[in-house]
Amino acid sequence: MNTNYLNKITRKVAVIASIVGVSALVGTPVIAQSNQTPDNTTESPTEPATTPATTPTPEATPTPGAATTGNLVEVAQSSGSFSTLTQAVQEAGLAEKLSSGEYTLFAPTDQAFSASLPTGAVEFLLQPENKDLLRQVLTYHVVPREVTSDQLKTGTVKTLGGGLAVRVTPQRVIINDASVVEPNIEASNGVIHAVNRVLLPPQLRQTIASRLEQQPTQTVPGQTTPDTQTTPAVPGQTTPDTQTTPDTQTTPAVPGQTTPDTQTTPDTQTTPAVPGQTTPDTQTTPEAPQNQAP
Repeated sequence: MNTNYLNKITRKVAVIASIVGVSALVGTPVIAQSNQTPDNTTESPTEPATTPATTPTPEATPTPGAATTGNLVEVAQSSGSFSTLTQAVQEAGLAEKLSSGEYTLFAPTDQAFSASLPTGAVEFLLQPENKDLLRQVLTYHVVPREVTSDQLKTGTVKTLGGGLAVRVTPQRVIINDASVVEPNIEASNGVIHAVNRVLLPPQLRQTIASRLEQQPTQTVPGQTTPDTQTTPAVPGQTTPDTQTTPDTQTTPAVPGQTTPDTQTTPDTQTTPAVPGQTTPDTQTTPEAPQNQAP
């Protein structure tokens, strides 16, 4: 009796144990799946974290201004204000030098060449035999380093051809006797400052003037400068500067003839005296002979 009772209890315990074991096996994947859900949610925030690294928009838009700018000679040629200067640079053989290295060019405009140099000086300097003189003029405008307008200070700036006097005012920058009319024209190998006069040291200016006066012919064929123009001498004709005016002009003396200034007028003209003859004013009428009585 007791044995049967124990067997029944043992069977019940075994059934319960089997039920519990099956429930544990069924519940384990569910728990695993429930535990995997937070793993998926924790991985999702890492995906947008990589998005800013793949979109560097500010770094992709630099503006290489200097890369598209030509050298000093090319910038001057492309401008419409430096035609005479670029021609002079070519004739002086300085184009290659100014195309590399680093320089500041005080560049006279075309109007500056015509306004500040004597008539015929530009054509004179461009002649092949005056190449050395032209180089002296141009190198006096070139500083062997880059100097922007805000770096210029009152004092002296040394150029390839001498020293320039600089005076900075609130209104403008003055170089020798010229003014900077357009500063900071950028180039790949320096900067250009446009000036309104050709810069010349006193000694060089005197040399150019002296060489111009020694020229046997004028620079422009068939044309003379107003300062040195001469009129060919014509025999018997005086130049306007030395020609006498009508008031002082003299008439060659003719024997027996007086000049209009000294000629006596008819009122004062005298008649040569004839013996026994009186002038009409004082002439006396001959008295009629009187008839004498017989």
